[in-house]
Amino acid sequence: MLVLTSAVLANCSAQGQSSLNWSVDAQSTTRSVVGRTDSVRVTITNNDKAATNLILYLSGKDDWLKHHAISNSGGCTLNESRERLECGRLGAAEIKTINITGSAQDTGTFNFELDVADEEGSQLLHPAKGPLTWSEIVTP
Repeated sequence: MLVLTSAVLANCSAQGQSSLNWSVDAQSTTRSVVGRTDSVRVTITNNDKAATNLILYLSGKDDWLKHHAISNSGGCTLNESRERLECGRLGAAEIKTINITGSAQDTGTFNFELDVADEEGSQLLHPAKGPLTWSEIVTP
């Protein structure tokens, strides 16, 4: 299990959008076997105003979602067409932990990425710190 930690994340865009003041910590499986369960656990602490719709992206780099059959989306809704997990409201000062599990489907060495955002209407607010990344080795 690898621990991915990011300090407080903030986003202030040039367009004057509201800032996200979140801390994000994550853990993930880094060695697995095809067919066995892998997991990604992310904890988001909202140090700011309420977020309308917490979004988790695992589709960056080698795309964790495409290499795993999701068995538990951690209380989030998998939106396959948008390649993301939609996790609902995140209240001001709320701490939310999401445990995602899935079976590894392919062998290889993969580089995965986890990004978080708040969706307000048609606008996505991303933290400036950027996504968390890790590698996973999956054997037959």
